[in-house]
Amino acid sequence: MNLCYTLLLASVLLTANCMPMKDLQDVDSADEVLQMVKSLSIDKEESEYEIRPEELDESGALMESDIKLTPEQQLILDARIQQAQTGKTGRKGTANIAARWTGDVPYTLNSALSSQAREGILAAIQHWEDNTCIRFQQLSGSIPSDLRYIEFVSESGCWSYIGKLSNSGPQQISIGQGCERMGTVAHEIGHAMGFFHEQSRPERDDYVEILFGNIQSGKEGNFQKYGHDEVVSHGVPYDLTSIMHYGGSYFSANGELTIRTRDPEKQGLIGKRERLSFYDIKLANEMYNCGANCNVQLACESGGYVGPQCTCACPVGLTGDTCGSVDTSSGTVQLR
Repeated sequence: MNLCYTLLLASVLLTANCMPMKDLQDVDSADEVLQMVKSLSIDKEESEYEIRPEELDESGALMESDIKLTPEQQLILDARIQQAQTGKTGRKGTANIAARWTGDVPYTLNSALSSQAREGILAAIQHWEDNTCIRFQQLSGSIPSDLRYIEFVSESGCWSYIGKLSNSGPQQISIGQGCERMGTVAHEIGHAMGFFHEQSRPERDDYVEILFGNIQSGKEGNFQKYGHDEVVSHGVPYDLTSIMHYGGSYFSANGELTIRTRDPEKQGLIGKRERLSFYDIKLANEMYNCGANCNVQLACESGGYVGPQCTCACPVGLTGDTCGSVDTSSGTVQLR
C-alpha cells in the first residue's frame, strides 16, 4: 500500500477515535502505520465491528485464534471433531484432552511484560482466587526442572494452552498488546484451567445460531462445535453470560452478527469479558472439587454450588444455607 495514502488513512482513523497522532511523520513504512491502526481501541458501545486482540491471529497456528494445542492434543481433537453431536447434555471443562492442575498453580511473570499487563494478570488471578478454591503461587529463584508451571509472556495476541500439559517446564499464556484487561486475562486463565469456548459446546445450537455467511473467509473453523468426549460440563447449563463465550460479531466479514442468540432479548449478554459468570465459577468449583475439603458437606439446591468458603453460592433470586429460599432483598449475586 502507498505510504502517503496509508498515512492519510491512519490520520483520519486516529483523529476519529480521539487518539494522538503518534508522530506520524517519523513512521518509515506502511506496515508500521497499519500496526498503529490495528492497536486502536473502539468503545464496544459505539461499534461492535472492531478489531479485537483475539481476532489478530494471522498465522493460523492457533485454534479459535486464542488456543494453543500440543501435537498430541491436536490429533485427539481432529479425530473427535467428526463425532460432534447435538441434543445431549453439554460439556465445557476438559475431559481427557488435557489435565486439571493439582495443588497450587505455579506461575511466573516474564520480564518483558508491561506494567499494565502485570496489573491485569494479578487482578485476574485475584478474581479466580476470590471465587474458586484454585490457588496460584508466584515462583521466584531457581525453578525445579521437573515442575510444570504457567509463564505469562508478552507475545503477539492473547492465547493459552488448554488445561495442564503433561510434561515439565513453562506452559505459556500470552498477554500481548491489547490483552491487558482483567476480563481478557481471566478468559485466558480459564483456558489454562481447562475451559473451552462456550459456543463450542455440542448443544450450542439450542441457544445460539452461527451465521456462517457473515464470517470472515477462512475463519469458519473458529466456530467448530465439539463432541461429548472433548469437554465436560458437570451438569452446568449452557451459559450465554460466560466469560468464555464469543461476542455477537466476532470474526465478522461485514459488520453483521456472526452469532445470534435464539432469544433476541439475550443478544447483549454474550461476549462480555468482564468477569467470571455465576456458572463459570460453578463449573470451576465442580471441576476442582472445591467442596471436598469442607468440614460440612452441603447439598446446595436449585443450581447452587459449594464455594471456596464452604457455603452455598446461590443463583440470582435464591438465598439460604442451601439456596432453598427466595431472595426478596437485592435479587443479585455478589461476586468479588
